[in-house]
Amino acid sequence: MIFSQHLSGWVLKHDDLFLLTDKLGMIPAGSSHQLGLYSQDTRFLSEMEWHLEDGNPWLWQTQQSQPDHLTLIGTSSNGIPTPQITRHLLLRGGLFDQMQIHNPYAIPLPLTVHFAVASDFVDLFEVRGWRRSQRGEQQPLQQDGSIWQLSYHGLDQMLLKVTIEFSHLPTPTTPLTWIFTLPPESLLSFGYRLRLEQNERSVPRLPPPATYWQALQSNQDDFRRWQQEITQIQSDHPPFQPILQQALQDIYALRQTFRRKNGSRATVLAAGIPWYCTLFGRDALIAARQTLILDARLARDTLTLLADYQGQQQDDWREEAPGKILHELRMGEMARCREIPHTPYYGSVDATPLWLMLLGDYVNWTEDLITLQALWPHALAAMGWIDQQSQASGYLTYQAGSSLHNQGWKDSSNCLVDREGRLASPPIALAEVQGYVYAAKLGMSQLAMRLSLPSHALLWQEQAEALKTRFSRDFWMPKQGYCALALDGAGNQVDSITSNPGHCLQTGIFTPSQADQVAQRLMSDDLFSGWGIRTLSCLSPAYDPRSYHNGSVWPHDNSLIALGLRAVGQVELAGRLANALVEMTQEQPLGRPPELFCGYGRGECPQPVPYPVACSPQAWATGSLFHLMEMALDLQPRILTTALKNLPTQTRSDQALGWGEPLDLPAMGHLTLSQLRLGSGVWQVDGGSQTASVDTGVDMGGL
Repeated sequence: MIFSQHLSGWVLKHDDLFLLTDKLGMIPAGSSHQLGLYSQDTRFLSEMEWHLEDGNPWLWQTQQSQPDHLTLIGTSSNGIPTPQITRHLLLRGGLFDQMQIHNPYAIPLPLTVHFAVASDFVDLFEVRGWRRSQRGEQQPLQQDGSIWQLSYHGLDQMLLKVTIEFSHLPTPTTPLTWIFTLPPESLLSFGYRLRLEQNERSVPRLPPPATYWQALQSNQDDFRRWQQEITQIQSDHPPFQPILQQALQDIYALRQTFRRKNGSRATVLAAGIPWYCTLFGRDALIAARQTLILDARLARDTLTLLADYQGQQQDDWREEAPGKILHELRMGEMARCREIPHTPYYGSVDATPLWLMLLGDYVNWTEDLITLQALWPHALAAMGWIDQQSQASGYLTYQAGSSLHNQGWKDSSNCLVDREGRLASPPIALAEVQGYVYAAKLGMSQLAMRLSLPSHALLWQEQAEALKTRFSRDFWMPKQGYCALALDGAGNQVDSITSNPGHCLQTGIFTPSQADQVAQRLMSDDLFSGWGIRTLSCLSPAYDPRSYHNGSVWPHDNSLIALGLRAVGQVELAGRLANALVEMTQEQPLGRPPELFCGYGRGECPQPVPYPVACSPQAWATGSLFHLMEMALDLQPRILTTALKNLPTQTRSDQALGWGEPLDLPAMGHLTLSQLRLGSGVWQVDGGSQTASVDTGVDMGGL
């Protein structure tokens, strides 16, 4: 199973470390490329190459069975006696580079080995093209026996170091060059351990083990333990099983640990590899919701970590406000020196209602009232920000920000257009964001019932119904039989036909008639490409199938729509869309849904056309597969309580697994789930036989 091949090279990731190499597992010299070893938004290696100077060409084979481990095998291509080389690259708290050189012949073989290494210690934003007026002071490469060191004194007075410890090598003939002779039929093993430090402390969360073999064993043990703890999912359709296994491996790789303010650790899903290996509010929240079916701990940790960073003050540069949930957190030198506002940056209009929605869904799935009690003050603060921000117009809006002009999930500068292709002027009230607020208020009303807060429950229910009435009046376009993308600063409808209203289907903000019309239009030829629903109708003058948000197709966008289609009773359309998405994934080289792909119709192009710089893997793209499985099985935690209008005072409810008839998706097959944690029970679900059973005696693993 291959993890990730990035352009013409490879990507390795373990927790808060990732490595980008060329196809030979090297980082060649030169400042024009983006290859390197990164942690905490800093490139700690900008060059890393082995040179074997024997004058013979080499052929290389590669194998990547885990996201943190790459094996390369080199052999001579011309038949002249040369050694055989096996090289292992591994990440765990640092980089391990292990080399085995085998002389299989009955004659000695001379060999010259040279190692080149450098670090520019640049911020990730610099790698991606930002320019800085000044930088810190870099020290030359220094040697102390078998240990070599690179260092950098930052503008923030931080001392960054890369320490390389070689093992099982003789004293180099010249710096980092070894000349020796391999005896007949002998094997030479050597390598190095590379540590990353900031002010004498390990930069990665885990300090590196002493040896490559210890690191390898620890990584294998961690992966095996995680596999045993999550929901076990099987398909009876052989082509889907490798897609499922790739998705599980990608979710594991995207997990990233952050330190909480109370000193504990929280593991959430990084947004995407390679450039978004950090905490993004919107991405982490949606991905955590998508994977509730797999591992609810991700949702719990996402909620608690984002609560730690919840806005406390008014800061226009970072767009922070009390109660607001962050958009993006960065930890590199540019953030530490306040050259960028990502400390964190709060420029997102939807992360706050999405946080409230996830809290409601998480509690419904797990019955974790302890976490609910701990997060309740944060929930009240989040609702307070939404209400304050909605006072002027009755809708949650955003202005053009200091860093991002548009602050919904479609955040490119040219994506908010009307049907004539003209850009909309802020403040903007996005359709899907109002749907999120509606769902958040209803969800908070139900949570208030659990906490015996009837006045809160009734207030939020009434506010949700008032919002639904306003939304139907202001966003609905009767002539088009569709919902507007947004309202602009003057309150006018931004009347282009987009995928955004599809997110509203599962929230319940549409009337039944409106929901049916939106569902049918989403699957019409101008939006549905045959592979998925486009972000913008191909009839729009602004449509471009190669654009980021004006005609491309995003799997996560489609998975949210698929759940909405099923929620409003459009089961056949939901199945058609889900099947197309799985078939699209089957066409990908690694069997992995891309972040996005071009919007060309299936009749135009027999295969999905890739978007050239999409992240791979990407959290909510990978998560879309688990969302589609949840939709196919129609899994719903069913809370057995009195109706809301009776305002019950009990603090705990009975719970069962509610589900309809599983969809028959040919591309996915029949699914079987075991160890599905729901409430106080662990469920077994068989989509083929349409049966479910619960074993309340199974250990919940500390959830």
